Amino acid sequence: MVEQDLPSEKELQSTAYHEAGHAVAAHWERVRLESATIVPGDDFDGKVISRNLLHGRNVDSDASQRNRSRMLRMVRVSLAGLAAQRRFDAESVKDWHGEYDYQKAADLVSYFTENDRELEAYLNLLLVQAEGIFDRPFVWDQVTAVAEALLAKKTLKSLELRRIMHLACQQAMD
Repeated sequence: MVEQDLPSEKELQSTAYHEAGHAVAAHWERVRLESATIVPGDDFDGKVISRNLLHGRNVDSDASQRNRSRMLRMVRVSLAGLAAQRRFDAESVKDWHGEYDYQKAADLVSYFTENDRELEAYLNLLLVQAEGIFDRPFVWDQVTAVAEALLAKKTLKSLELRRIMHLACQQAMD
């Protein structure tokens, strides 16, 4: 049996902020959350499960404004993990395996762009927008609260996530 290296406290914190970024962005982008975890799996260090807004839609033949709007929301959520992790600790990003999030975002954007240059520019814009989510009042407080709860409990369900975000807003306003 091969023993896996356990993540350091800093790596766990970075993962918690990464996943909290996804969760909080999903909340603000009106994407239904199911759960968030920092329990690693075979191919991930943490995971947020949310509703796929494009499920059942034929995006390769329907580039309608409605589908594009849904795609934009999903891409910002996907890129928000990296944005939150970078804001928490920019140094941790260089060792991060966030390629999956970026590739998922690129795959979605590719349905609505004509060429690689446009795809890259669109992804850069959406990353700036994802970073901007955390500049809104009280939103970074929500990310911190969710990350701390993930560090304590490891996995949070939808109702817990919403409750934590609501309480963080209330506390920030007091």
